[in-house]
Amino acid sequence: MGPGMFVWLLFLGKKNMRLIKYIIPVVCFLCVIIFCTIAIKGNIFTLNELPLNFMVAFLGAIVTAVITLTLLKGQSMAEEIKDKNVKVFEKKSQLFDKFYSKLHRIIIKQKLSANDFIEIKTDFYSKIILYLKEKSQRKIIRFLIDLSNCIGISIDRADCNLETINKCYERIKENIYGIINVLSDEIGLGGKIKISVQRKFDNAVSPILFITILLEEMDKRFSEEKIFNKASYRVMANGTFLVLDLKGKFTISGGIHIGPFFNYTANEKFPAYDGIYFRFFNPMLNPHSELYAVHDETNYNKKWIDFNGSEKGLISLQKKLMPWETISDDTDSIIYNIELENIKFDDSKTFINYAIIYENVAKVIAARTFHYYLTATTKRDSLTIKELYEKFESVTNEEFFNHVIKTITTPIDFSK
Repeated sequence: MGPGMFVWLLFLGKKNMRLIKYIIPVVCFLCVIIFCTIAIKGNIFTLNELPLNFMVAFLGAIVTAVITLTLLKGQSMAEEIKDKNVKVFEKKSQLFDKFYSKLHRIIIKQKLSANDFIEIKTDFYSKIILYLKEKSQRKIIRFLIDLSNCIGISIDRADCNLETINKCYERIKENIYGIINVLSDEIGLGGKIKISVQRKFDNAVSPILFITILLEEMDKRFSEEKIFNKASYRVMANGTFLVLDLKGKFTISGGIHIGPFFNYTANEKFPAYDGIYFRFFNPMLNPHSELYAVHDETNYNKKWIDFNGSEKGLISLQKKLMPWETISDDTDSIIYNIELENIKFDDSKTFINYAIIYENVAKVIAARTFHYYLTATTKRDSLTIKELYEKFESVTNEEFFNHVIKTITTPIDFSK
């Protein structure tokens, strides 16, 4: 049996091992007949020499066949194991990727509900655990047990303070990143999430994100109110405020102010507010502005509209609202479930308190601002801001210009 025959058998062996079982005996028998016929007819061997040479050739063929079959069987088993391992790895990677996505959604939501925990626990025990080594199983179970302590703790609950919420969210991230790192090791990715590096990154970008998201949330809340321009930050005497300017013809310089969020412009004469407030800047050139201003024997505070329940025109945005103070069905519960601490973007304490939940806090501030915009009423005749705007806009051109001339020609004594 020559090399060509074995190559042919090798090829055939890859295709169908069962067929080989029948072909090999037939081929061997034919080879024996051909060998004997050629040896006798061709006078290659005498009849006495034929048995010895036949046995040598026969034994050589048998040894070669056995070796070939062994190699074929080994190669076939290796390919089956390889195919099986590839399929298992692909399935494992798919399951791990889906599990990671569910874990990551919890981090994005910044809270862990009971349903979320039940879902990831069920996935782990019904799917993930089957593909993990025992050591990895034990690690993930420890992370899940610790994660369970954070179920239900979020900014939406009235009985949860900011310190508890922040600590819980840190705990959620540490455990989820721990689980992800174990899964990463299992499929040999090599990379790991380091919570310390993640925390440094969050602390670096949180101030910019907080400032920007607050602006976006304010514009979103007031998007249907056509009497305001887009929100912007403005540096003023008491600090930097987020401002919604009125865009009426006779309401120049009037609008809602929220803040201050920076203190660096404050001084002894114009101290920074101790807190975050809602105030309405009086359009000083309007003939009606004096009627609704704060009257406390100072000229400075006349710049603010005096509202019922305000303190010299200031309404605190830090105090939580009561459920009956909500203004519409789509108002989220977070606007009354939490009392805010002071927020100053140039104070590191702000980002210790809010670095993790700044998106929620921005929504709180925007929602409360919109609430007071709709519900605050003037002390003089209980006009809402919308009604006050309409009154300001109802003056004639002549009334407005006469008042402007009178205002700019009359000096104001701010020492009072």
